[in-house]
Amino acid sequence: NLHDLSYVDERHTDLIFSIFRRYQAKTYLTEIGLMSLSVAISVEPERQTGLLQQLGELFRLKYNEELYLLTVRHYREDTLSQLVGNRTVYLEQRNRQTLQVLYK
Repeated sequence: NLHDLSYVDERHTDLIFSIFRRYQAKTYLTEIGLMSLSVAISVEPERQTGLLQQLGELFRLKYNEELYLLTVRHYREDTLSQLVGNRTVYLEQRNRQTLQVLYK
């Protein structure tokens, strides 16, 4: 039973991404934790209700709308505060080359 999941594993992510494909959702940012999956997607408004309904039937679902995704290559440490300021940051990922921030 997918509602009783303790950990996010390959069968969960496979199912979620197959649902995204079915509704033609574009994935821009993904973070997989031990017990959660956070994804920034874009989907046509007429497909959004069906997508959320299907995911909600299978998983405990929380979502936010009208967020912005900032992607900066070759960033400096002060880049985030300069570009995002006091806005609410929902998710941040960085590596040596790229900074991505999901904010409102």
